Amino acid sequence: MTINELVNNFRQALLGIIPSVDAVGIPWGQNDAYDEWDSLASNLYEVLILRPLQWTFSPNDLDSFALPPYDLLLPSYSGLSVIEVAKDNPGSTISIFHSLTTSNEPFDTVLARPSTREGMPISDNLLKMSLPGTVFQLRRLTSTAETIVVRHVELNREASS
Repeated sequence: MTINELVNNFRQALLGIIPSVDAVGIPWGQNDAYDEWDSLASNLYEVLILRPLQWTFSPNDLDSFALPPYDLLLPSYSGLSVIEVAKDNPGSTISIFHSLTTSNEPFDTVLARPSTREGMPISDNLLKMSLPGTVFQLRRLTSTAETIVVRHVELNREASS
């Protein structure tokens, strides 16, 4: 499964719960969302992105794997693995996946935080890009502090059980 497929599956889950949260009056729009929506979105991110990625690691690397929380700005991403927007011409900066937001359709836009390769944010201003056409990759920090960049992972849940 590609990192793109994981992110798109997460988007589909967000879309799928809109009728249920609308029915009980929980706002989900970027400017309207509150704790209830944030909790739902964060839990879906953990279950549909973080945990499947954990299934791909050996037990030695599992303890060192952590992603930034969904939709939360951190003072530093140093020491964390991150999902980043892949670039054709990588430079000294990366764009770290922050969240999905709405432009024309629900959750059709990626918000990403510009940072150095070492994980120091360059700005609190998030970059916006259309989800269709955006390519994601996992910048994984191993237990030996080595960085590995992957776009495709083999999901093997049985190995993590």
